[in-house]
Amino acid sequence: MKREHLLVIFIIMFAVQISGCTSNNEFQIGPRFYISVTGIGIDDPLAHVAISCRDFTNPYEREKCHGLGQSNLSISYCDNIILQPFKDVCYFALNERASNISICEKIQTLDYRDACYLKVAFDSKNFSVCENMEGQALKGACYSYAVIWTKDYTLCTKIVEQDEKDNCYYNYATGNANTAVCDQLSSKVRASACYAEIGRARGDYQICDKMPADVPKDFCYGIIGTATQNRTLCDKIGDSYRKERCYEGIVA
Repeated sequence: MKREHLLVIFIIMFAVQISGCTSNNEFQIGPRFYISVTGIGIDDPLAHVAISCRDFTNPYEREKCHGLGQSNLSISYCDNIILQPFKDVCYFALNERASNISICEKIQTLDYRDACYLKVAFDSKNFSVCENMEGQALKGACYSYAVIWTKDYTLCTKIVEQDEKDNCYYNYATGNANTAVCDQLSSKVRASACYAEIGRARGDYQICDKMPADVPKDFCYGIIGTATQNRTLCDKIGDSYRKERCYEGIVA
């Protein structure tokens, strides 16, 4: 394999587990994090993928590859790795065992560095660390988690990507039965769904009538109507298609 063809692909979903070397002498990464050294990408990003240490003809680099699965990782060990992608993997693996922001600062690959900061924020509950992240997707995930932990939904405003920001507001509103936060959603239809979910959870069929005038109520009436088996709510739906779907959901 040519070194210039090295491709590092990163995925993280809040937690990563390093499982060490397999019987085939491959460096195995857990199910939520994978690395491919292929140069052509990967077919299934959700599958378990491994670095094949056997692909390295240089004995030194092959040994370093195997060493990443060992328990004696240290800063100095990672510092001595020649290839930067493997050096970053080493720092990341080390941070998984003892998260420390100073380790993250050594990582050059953006995705790894942001994921490292994310782990530090999770472990320390110091969400000011989210500010260090450059990629908007993981930064948004960091703030979304911060809102869940701190119950401070104003942190959603720090999220740049609108869909992620709306998810942040929606999850907080429905999780805490706070209809006022539903009004922060950029989509009026999503706001209606937010009210409806809170009403469904409460068994409050009157919640749709409490929605702001500019938020469409048909969606809310439909969800609460079928959830509570209340035909009178279906009667209030203006859209004929939604009204029919609501009636169909009533078991009579």
